[in-house]
Amino acid sequence: MENIAGNNPVSGKNFFGRERFVKHLFSLLKKGNSFLLLGIRRTGKSSVIEEIKRRIIEEDEIEVVYLNCQRYKGIEELYKELFLSLPRDLGERLSRYLSSTKKIPKKIIDVISDHVEEVKVAGSGVKLRNDIIDYADPLRTEISRFFSKEKKRIILLIDELPFLIEKISQSNKDNVLHEIESILITLRDWRNSKVAMSVCGSLNLHQQLEELGISRKLLAGLITQQLPVFTKAEAEGLLQKLNESYEVNLSDEIIEQILSLLPDYVPLFIQYFFHVIQIYEGQITADVIEELYKEEVYPQLDRDFIYQFQERLKVFKGNDLATARSILSYIAKNQPISTNNILEIVKEANTYEILMKLKVYEFLTTNSDLKYHFSLNLIKDEWKNLNR
Repeated sequence: MENIAGNNPVSGKNFFGRERFVKHLFSLLKKGNSFLLLGIRRTGKSSVIEEIKRRIIEEDEIEVVYLNCQRYKGIEELYKELFLSLPRDLGERLSRYLSSTKKIPKKIIDVISDHVEEVKVAGSGVKLRNDIIDYADPLRTEISRFFSKEKKRIILLIDELPFLIEKISQSNKDNVLHEIESILITLRDWRNSKVAMSVCGSLNLHQQLEELGISRKLLAGLITQQLPVFTKAEAEGLLQKLNESYEVNLSDEIIEQILSLLPDYVPLFIQYFFHVIQIYEGQITADVIEELYKEEVYPQLDRDFIYQFQERLKVFKGNDLATARSILSYIAKNQPISTNNILEIVKEANTYEILMKLKVYEFLTTNSDLKYHFSLNLIKDEWKNLNR
């Protein structure tokens, strides 16, 4: 097992834990169902999808297509990347099929299917975007018909769709809501044409659309799935596996100490801690573990995770920000806590609205009793330190 402690998703022999969850999602897709997978960035969503992708590829009767929307700027790039990601023979058949319908201009088909490179002149990208939006209905309809006639089942894995929607909504382009709706209607129609689909994101897509005033009905057919946290047994198992692979010879007592120091059982947290221990030159003792955590591990976790929540906090302004701070400070000292208790303490007109928004932006989550707590102990601890 390789200790990949960076941003790259893992699969196969490097994937560990969440086995039951992966089997569940894999079974949903194989049976033709679609799901929306939500979870905080860098906590393992992409690795889960990568492992599912690996298992699907082993099924000869299924075509799998993977799209990472994090780097896309709009609908035109979504279509172009779709064609680039299709197996070559499937992409060529789709291109010929679209041409044969004579319902879509050849220039659009040529550009999105990568037969002709888009001219890199001022305004060319805008024109392509506008052309695709203008021809969105025939494009989605004809591609849906093509997919429905394919002999092999098609599974579409879409990573970070909420990130793309956020980028479009924050752009200065015209008709951004129409563009977002067009993307969602297209994906819905493809699901209806028997394309099983996973949509993955670090923001709650339902609430994101609600804030934009876009109907959540466009997500019809997506079963919401929440990325489960690692159990202590899984965290311990990952450490043991790394210990065996690299022959570091950590004792059971040291492994227990590592687990007690980590604020959350996130695979990346465990892998990075192990990496720091692995390169340490000297005897590994309890005092060394304590020092490595304080001096190297926690500061890195803080840099990797806290910044994204500092950025998300910027969506709250004025009175909303004041209410958000009051809610977070109260929950940090009293979690888990019920909605009613929060409303009794933070008596602002917008308390419930901001509470929901804090959940959307993944500062908070709820347990099985529907009581609120911070999504990560790392965030809670940082919040308490900043507000002493």
